[in-house]
Parts: sequence; structure tokens; C-alpha cells
Amino acid sequence: MTISPGEPDPVIDAVTTSSALVECIDVSRTFGSGATAVHAVREVTCRIPAWARIAVTGPSGSGKSTLLHLIAGLDAPTAGSMRWPALRDVRHGHPTAIGMVFQGPSLLPSLDVTENVALPLLFTGHSDGAAMRHARAALELVGIGDLAAKLPDELSGGQAQRVAIARVLAARPALILADEPTGQLDHHNADRVMTVLLDTAIAIGAAVIVSTHDPATAARLPERWSMHDGHLDTGRPTP
Repeated sequence: MTISPGEPDPVIDAVTTSSALVECIDVSRTFGSGATAVHAVREVTCRIPAWARIAVTGPSGSGKSTLLHLIAGLDAPTAGSMRWPALRDVRHGHPTAIGMVFQGPSLLPSLDVTENVALPLLFTGHSDGAAMRHARAALELVGIGDLAAKLPDELSGGQAQRVAIARVLAARPALILADEPTGQLDHHNADRVMTVLLDTAIAIGAAVIVSTHDPATAARLPERWSMHDGHLDTGRPTP
């Protein structure tokens, strides 16, 4: 099976434009305790609908990365609750239809580009052949099929970030989270990476949330939330 704009997906087809993919209810995340405790996220309530296109802005240390990790189910809140009502592949309280593009380098140096993209699919039970087919299709989708046999140290920063995006897209998630995906790139490559991310999200029908401190990157998304000292302002009435 290959990735194409018209191919049905069992998770995405179950989601309508009015569905909430994720709900955060009075969520807080604190690291440590006592006088040295770091309150990374403070009493955040928000709702992420299907087909969302959201930029989360704010300075470094404002809580953006922690919020994305909570939304992805990679971390658990110390207070409040997380729900993924429209992601029906939630198991043991954690969603499986969310893909995350991490901040900074995330490719394994000993694997070539195709193997890096295929690796998460192998962990989720795909056969070797199916994982490689999905990986190659995702690389073509983001326009770097010609780099399939390259090793990570042979790639530019922009190319490596597109490989990281392809790795997420290969799993056809319903929600893509990108944590500062352009933070290490110059303006030209940052613009190209955002174009690839947004265009391919449309092609697979995924919602997108991008955390960034770059105004140009934030301007690529129609809705903008802001974080400061762990507090989130969505510009919407509290649900």
C-alpha cells in the first residue's frame, strides 16, 4: 500500500471536522518539587479539532515542547486530564494515531534514509516489505525519493528534517505535532520544510500543530495560540 491523497484510512475516516482529536482539561505538568519545582504547563484547557492548523508560539522555556509531549501522550500530566476522543486507536490511555516531528536531529546515524523512515513501522508490526514500501512512498511524497539510500550524515539540515517528516507521514497519523521543526534551519530551508509539512498533511488528511518562536513559521498557519510561563492562550472562550 502506498500513500496517496485519495487513499482511505481507518482512523482518519472515523474523524469528522467537528470531532475533537484531543482535549486537555485543566492540565498541568510540574518537574521536581518544592522550591526548585519547574511549572512547565499550568492549568491548560484546550480542544484540538480535526483538520486543525495551529501554531503554538512563545519564547524558549514557555512550555511549548512540554505541551506537545502531553498532547502526543509521551508524557503524563501531574494534574488535570488528557483525552483523545476521536482517535479510536487509543490503547492503555495513550493515542497511537499521532505522529511527532521532534526538535533537532532525530535520525539514527547507522541507518540509511529509507531504514530510518521504516523503523517505527517495524515496531508497530508491519512486515519488512510493507514498512519499506510505506517508507519509500513517504519519501516520494515529501520530494526526497532520490535520497533513499543516503546516510544521515550525508544530508543537509533541511533534508534531514524532511526525512523526519516522512517518517511521521509514513504512519498516516490523524494528528501531526512538530516541535520547532525549523529552529535549526535558515529562512529558505525553513520555508521549504513548512511547505512540505503542510502540503503533505493535506494529502493524508492530518491535523497539524507546530510549536515555534519564529513569526514567519507561525504565519504559515491560520490559527495561533501563545504560551507564556506555562500558560496557554488559545484566543478562544474556555471550553
